[in-house]
Amino acid sequence: MTATPIPLGTLVLYTATTTRLTMYAAENNNSYNLVQASTGFFIKMDLSTTWAAARSNCRAEGFGMFTPTTLESLRSHLDIFGPFWTGTSDTDSEGSYVSEEGAPMPSNNGMYCANEPNNAGGNEDCIEAVGSPGCLNDRNCG
Repeated sequence: MTATPIPLGTLVLYTATTTRLTMYAAENNNSYNLVQASTGFFIKMDLSTTWAAARSNCRAEGFGMFTPTTLESLRSHLDIFGPFWTGTSDTDSEGSYVSEEGAPMPSNNGMYCANEPNNAGGNEDCIEAVGSPGCLNDRNCG
């Protein structure tokens, strides 16, 4: 099964400091959308991509993918960015979702959409933030 790119194509790069953002701005002629939120600094890039490509792009630039840790942060970041891939997957162990930093993301945390994660088709290992008022859904990583 081929992964479908996330609608609206939002890639959210995350860093906790401005140093790397300053370097990134210089390298890219300031052609990015910088957002400062209470949880850190973010760069929004508009492109349609799979989770695997988004993760690769983030790592290549020295960033990580944002993973919300509360329902409030999930919904506030959806309000800012629209749908986006999170840095969460269960690619290492089916059913055990963890962030890029290795923090567990249990499926009973109140942030998942109804009946999610469901591993539909047996191949949904990556988490996207979607909807209104906002929830997490598992999707094919691509």
